[in-house]
This record gives sequence, C-alpha cells and structure tokens, in this order.
Amino acid sequence: MRYKTAAEREDVKLAVLEAMDECIEENILVDFFEQHREEVVEVSIYDYDEEKVRKTLVDEAVEEIVVKVVDEAKKETTQLNMINLIIKKVKKEKTLETIASELEENVEDIKVLYDIVIEAAPEYDVDKIMKKLNNEND
Repeated sequence: MRYKTAAEREDVKLAVLEAMDECIEENILVDFFEQHREEVVEVSIYDYDEEKVRKTLVDEAVEEIVVKVVDEAKKETTQLNMINLIIKKVKKEKTLETIASELEENVEDIKVLYDIVIEAAPEYDVDKIMKKLNNEND
C-alpha cells in the first residue's frame, strides 16, 4: 500500500484494495481479508491519514524551530556587529551622541549597549558584553 501510494501515486483506498487483492492471490490472510475487507480499507485510510497529519505537524514544528533559530542568529549577528562598531568608536574616545549620529541610530536605542561597552573597558570582552546585554534585555 505504501509503495502504491508513494511510487505509483495511487489513491489510498485503491492502493489498499489492490494490496488486499494481491495478498488474496498469493494466499496470504485470505479468510481475514475476505471477512473484513471494508474494515481494513477504513482502518488503513484512517491510519494513513493520521500518519500524514503527524508528519505534517512534525514538519511544521521543525520549520517553526528553524525560523526561530535563524531569527535568533540574525539578531545575535546584528548585536555583535553593533557591539564591535561601538567598541571601535569608544576606543577613539567618541561620545555617545557622536557614535549614535555616525551609526545613524537614536541615542536612546544604543545607550544601554554603549554603557555596557564603557563598563567593559579596557578589555572589551565581546562575550561578556553580549551576556550583560542579554541580561539587561531579560
């Protein structure tokens, strides 16, 4: 049945009926299939659909997780770039207002990051800055 629906793109009901006919021809579960033909078709169709629904749900969940991970990675990359730019400008002894202007950002938007960078001087450990920034945003 799985082969017929996947490879031959047959309708599930038709695939189940053909699979049962083949089993009967090969003398496999003949009495059972003859007695319970309709039940087998109904159960097979239900199970097949349920399996398809589960797979779809898993695929959607995986896709959602991938989107979240990619978004988080983009956010972190943007933060790292901003941190590195601010560090370079702080090392040149530029003021918050000058840095905001040069980066075309609002002072309010980068003030927290600027303050964290200032606190991290003179080492400017980017990992520590990221951790502190993430703690500030939580």
